[in-house]
Amino acid sequence: MGCSEGETVTKISALKLMIKEPLIESKIKDGEINLSKAAKLSNLIEKSKTEVKQKDLLAICDQIKNKSVRHTEDVVRRHLQIAKPKFKNIILNESQVQKLDKVRKLYGDISDNELIEILLSEKLNNNAPKNNIKIVAKVSRYIPKKVRYAAFTKAKHQCQFVSRSGRRCREKRFLELDHIRPFSKNGLNDLQNIQVLCSNHNKYKGY
Repeated sequence: MGCSEGETVTKISALKLMIKEPLIESKIKDGEINLSKAAKLSNLIEKSKTEVKQKDLLAICDQIKNKSVRHTEDVVRRHLQIAKPKFKNIILNESQVQKLDKVRKLYGDISDNELIEILLSEKLNNNAPKNNIKIVAKVSRYIPKKVRYAAFTKAKHQCQFVSRSGRRCREKRFLELDHIRPFSKNGLNDLQNIQVLCSNHNKYKGY
C-alpha cells in the first residue's frame, strides 16, 4: 500500500487494538490519540498479557492526550505495572571491533545484538568445568559439563546433521545436544554418543 515497513507495523498494531476496543477508533478519529500512540498502547498491552478493562483504557487515553509517544509509554507502563527494559551501552575499541567482525563471519550476516546474544548463551551453556574430575559414562539424560564443552568444540559450534546427499547443516544458532543412541535404548552420556544438532534437526530426528 506504499507504506514503509515501520509505518505498516504501526498501522497493524493500532488496528489490532481498534478491533479489540472499538472506542480507540473514535479516539483516533477525534484526534485525541494518533496511530503511533495507539500502536504503543497495543504493544504494551500485548506484552503485559493482562486484560485491560474499558474504564482503565479510557483513563490511559485521557492521560496521553497531547503527550509525546515517550510519555505515552511511561503512562501505560505505570498503569499496567510493566517494568522498564534494561539497556547497557558498551563502547568497543578498534581491536575489539575487529575481533567481533571476525567472529561474525562464523555465524553469517547477523546484527551485533544477535551475535552477542549467541556468544553469551554459548558461554553460559557450554562453560568448561574448572576441574579435571574423570567423567564416568552412564546411561543418563544428564550430560556432564566436560562432555558438553568437548561436544561443542568438536562440532565447531555448528549443527552436525548431514543430509543423504552429504551436505552438512550450516546452522550455528539454536544448538542442542543429542544422544546418538537414544537414552531410552541405553545410550551413554559420553562424548562418543553425543552430537550437536540445531533445534529443527533435533526435532526432525525424533520423527
